[in-house]
Amino acid sequence: MRVLIVDDEKMVLDYICSSVHWQELGFGQVERAECVAQAQRKILRQKPDILLCDIEMPDGSGLQLMRWAHDQGLRMATIILTGHARFEYAQEAVSLGCMGYLLKPIDHQELMDVLRRAINRVQEAQAPSPASTLGPDALRRRQREFFREMLRPKAQYTPAQLESLAQQKNVRLPVPSLLPVLLHIDDSISTRSMREAQETIIHLALESLPACLCDPLLADNEIVLIFPEKDPSALLPLLQRWIHQVKALCGEEVTAIIGEICTLSVLYKQYDMLCYAIRHAVLSCHAIALQDACLPRAPYTSMDAEICQHLLINHAYDQLLDEIDKHINEQFEQGALSSYALSRFYQELVQQLSLYLQRTGLPLSLLSEDEIAAQLSANAMRSISALHAWAALVFKRLQEITPVAEALSKRPQQMEDDPISIVKHYIQSHLYENISRTELAAVVSLSPEHLSRMFHKREGITLQRYLQTRKMEEAKKLLRETSLSVSEIAQQLGMDNFAYFSQVFKKSTGYLPLQYRARTQSTK
Repeated sequence: MRVLIVDDEKMVLDYICSSVHWQELGFGQVERAECVAQAQRKILRQKPDILLCDIEMPDGSGLQLMRWAHDQGLRMATIILTGHARFEYAQEAVSLGCMGYLLKPIDHQELMDVLRRAINRVQEAQAPSPASTLGPDALRRRQREFFREMLRPKAQYTPAQLESLAQQKNVRLPVPSLLPVLLHIDDSISTRSMREAQETIIHLALESLPACLCDPLLADNEIVLIFPEKDPSALLPLLQRWIHQVKALCGEEVTAIIGEICTLSVLYKQYDMLCYAIRHAVLSCHAIALQDACLPRAPYTSMDAEICQHLLINHAYDQLLDEIDKHINEQFEQGALSSYALSRFYQELVQQLSLYLQRTGLPLSLLSEDEIAAQLSANAMRSISALHAWAALVFKRLQEITPVAEALSKRPQQMEDDPISIVKHYIQSHLYENISRTELAAVVSLSPEHLSRMFHKREGITLQRYLQTRKMEEAKKLLRETSLSVSEIAQQLGMDNFAYFSQVFKKSTGYLPLQYRARTQSTK
């Protein structure tokens, strides 16, 4: 068996060559290359069985080398070496048949695991294929169909019926005892299609998790992995390492619930238990044993309310977010974080935020004023990531409107009952700032949408147009009465984009800023 290692870093090449007992693994030839061109020559000459290849090299990329080998009709078990945890790399490598990824710095145990899987693949490919009319893809579809049937509710079969169904699907009956694992993809923060995420996750699972028998797709965000009888505690670290790999390569967060060993005839019962567990477990980008998924092993502890209020009052939002993450992680590590506990923590946090907003006169709509915030808020009671994302969004908005609380106390008394007058006064007082619609809505304790509708109905123009008009009037004054440059005026008015400022000014006045200045000065 032959292996070619391609990397432009000599230290990486030396480490891989020296840290592996290649002869004991059955390799008679170990070659190395430091660039794509050199690798191509050695591949054509020596026909390696296994290729370990870096992504980035001086004369090209490992993906280019894989595409070239594919076009040449060369078939090798390919393992990617990369320091780039980017989905686009993983996605293309999957399409080219890559069977594994090693993130730098390379872990020796991970290197050995992926090499053994590569050796098995090569040996299977070289072994005489059994007589069958079905190709590997068709056989895999049949296997999935078989296990889907086993997982449906109350799928009770006698041994004879099981054997008959297996023959119909052209599936070899698995070992007597099985271990199911339910994977849940956290769709609350996914930026890609669920189908795309599924395909990549399944590929990584089949290549990285040894002895996986099947991977039935059961729902948009659920996959079941079925293993032959295996100690769940031994599977736990393998799954945990794989979950981190998925997160690094794809950006997807996967929670795995490990079931209990069962026979094929009662697999559906175990699946029901896993479904119940996933509905009540905290989605946490971890692997969890079934018995630990629902029932907490320690009492839940609330976050200190005084600390929370102190950080809010002092606008220390980043520090508060760190405190939230720290508290949640501590609860999880102690085994105190159930779905109930996470929901309780979310409600406590909402209570503290509501108290702060009431004290400062800011609207409660900040907590879920748009579709994004509402979605994150809805998922925050189940997913640690969604809770973090929701809190980060709320704190970002609080940071944007921090000056509002002060402005509320300074507004004229006669405007107390007239939100439109209050908004217009606030705009005039803050022309030299980058004012957002959210900020203006907070001043009068309305939602941005409600304020926009009310303003347009009363003034006959949109809120955004009114704001631009007031800023352009101020810009005209500065152009006439000061020697400030156009870019300086734009920056002072909170419009850092010079081109956009000039465009808005011309639309408002019919002149570019410098044309307006020249015209007004010539008439004096």
